Amino acid sequence: MNEELVTFASQFGNVVAYVHLAKFNQALIEMEDVNAASSLINLTRQRPVYLKDTELQFSYSKSQKINQQPMKRQPQQPNRVLLLSIINPLYSITIDVLYAIMSPYGAVQRIVIFSKNGVQALVEFDSAQSASIAKTALEGKDIYTGACTLKIEFSRTEKLNVTANTETTRDFTNPAIPTGPLPGMFSPGQVMQPSLQPMREQYPGMGMPSLVGYVDPNVAVAQVQAAAMDFYRSVGVEPHTVLMVYNVDEKAFTPERLFNLFCLYGNVLKIKCLGTKKGVAMVQMGDSMMAETAKTFLNGATLFSQQLQIVFSRHPYILDSRTSPSDDLSAEVQPIPLCKDFSSSPLNRCKTSNPLRHVYRPSHSLYFNNIPNDFTEENMLAVFQNLHAPLPTTVKFFTKKEPLTPVKDDRNTREGLIEFADAPTATNALCIANNTKVTPLITLRLAFSKPPTPPPYFQTVMRS
Repeated sequence: MNEELVTFASQFGNVVAYVHLAKFNQALIEMEDVNAASSLINLTRQRPVYLKDTELQFSYSKSQKINQQPMKRQPQQPNRVLLLSIINPLYSITIDVLYAIMSPYGAVQRIVIFSKNGVQALVEFDSAQSASIAKTALEGKDIYTGACTLKIEFSRTEKLNVTANTETTRDFTNPAIPTGPLPGMFSPGQVMQPSLQPMREQYPGMGMPSLVGYVDPNVAVAQVQAAAMDFYRSVGVEPHTVLMVYNVDEKAFTPERLFNLFCLYGNVLKIKCLGTKKGVAMVQMGDSMMAETAKTFLNGATLFSQQLQIVFSRHPYILDSRTSPSDDLSAEVQPIPLCKDFSSSPLNRCKTSNPLRHVYRPSHSLYFNNIPNDFTEENMLAVFQNLHAPLPTTVKFFTKKEPLTPVKDDRNTREGLIEFADAPTATNALCIANNTKVTPLITLRLAFSKPPTPPPYFQTVMRS
């Protein structure tokens, strides 16, 4: 188009200089004299001019002359803000994905995702040194095999201004700012465009919407997390296992109650409630996959009317086991432990190599097992009532098939579902009642139940 545009302008006089401003979808044309420029402007104002089906708009520039001297590009100066360009972005790039990739190299403070020139993002570290280390380690790397290649340079921006935590902006230093829609790994109910079908066949799942409009969220999350773990190890980094949990209500501000919630998503090694920071706790998971799983499923969940904000900690593990001081040293009251070690707890559930098989997001329905065979609905309600926990609206016991040969087992147990008014109420109840002993030998085990699978997007077939 450049040559054709110069040829068109040459009809009105000699073209002295031409500069294409691709970034602004504009161009500057310098004519030999003012009369030639005026003739061009007057003609285009009388009738529109089209070039390759595109209407061209001409006007006078404030510049009197185009500087033909090439501008010398200044070398990039180390800065704590990195500009990321995602090349070949086959998969969705979210705040959580970028944070997981960048945080091993330093404390990530803010992230902003935008699409000015393709998929891009700005990542602000706590120091220029951390940003330099991340740039050196990640430049040219693929987030997923053969896709989402990182092109990284230092930004001219020295500080990001984030006013709300949304799906495209996040301030990890200030979880108290307004929160918009939190990011999801994918959007159920969407239909993939036909041109994307070969890509999905090559990379099944990975958070992409399916051709029938639905992908099992837990399968998609597990695949994304597995790919993220492979990426970590490919660059020689052991991902973090310690999570920072913000906005914890005082009703849940004990290691035991936080354990009841986080143990659903992996083995918990240690929990520390920070006495100097109200509502802030640290949770150390068994490995990086479990930490990523807990963060993915619980970030944004509501616990005792507070929305949890969960990010990775810069600390590789949790130290000390101090207890909170008592206001009355003479009182016969045991101090509240601020830090507790759960590494040898028999209540940790992940005994297999696939801990993500039966984990789900908080919902209004809880699955229970490991209760006595003679337990009734009244017994179950009494458990929650005695603990001053929210009461369920419905208790359903699964029908158990009788074995062909009678088996005498005093620990034979039942399972079923408990329903609450909503997901936050169920989360509160689980936090209080999970892992409660109902007999000297039997402990009540609760977990969020599997959500019902929505019908396929195209279920009705038109018939002639």
